[in-house]
Amino acid sequence: MDKNNDKRAIMIWTVVVMAVITALVICYFAVLYGKYVGINRDDKDIYDERQNNENVDAVPELTYKYMLVRQEDYFVIYKYVIKDGEIYRDFYDYAMINPEMCDDNLLGDLEIGIGFKDEEQLYDFLQAYSS
Repeated sequence: MDKNNDKRAIMIWTVVVMAVITALVICYFAVLYGKYVGINRDDKDIYDERQNNENVDAVPELTYKYMLVRQEDYFVIYKYVIKDGEIYRDFYDYAMINPEMCDDNLLGDLEIGIGFKDEEQLYDFLQAYSS
C-alpha cells in the first residue's frame, strides 16, 4: 500500500510540476508577443491618458500620406485619407517606373510598399526612378 501512495504522490507532483512549467512557458511567450507587437507599459499609460482626456478627440494619425506598391508588372500609388475617424487607402495614380533602374532591394521594398509623407517626397522618388 505504501508503494501505491508513493506512486500517487509522484504522479501528483509530476502533474503540479508540469502545470507550473506550462504556466511559465505561456507567460514567456506572452511577454515575447508583447515585445513583438510593441506593447509596453509606457505605451499603455499614454493610451490610457489620451482616452481619459475628454478635451482631445481620438483621431487617427497618418504615418504616410502616399504608398507606392508594385503589383505584378505595374506600379500603383495609393493615397491614405481619414474618413469618419477611420484610415482608408484610395487609388491615386499609376506610376511609370523603370524596373531596370531599381536594384533588387528596392524592388523587394516596392512589393511590400514604400510610404511617403507628402507629395514632394513621392514626386522626388518618381523623378529619380521614372522611365
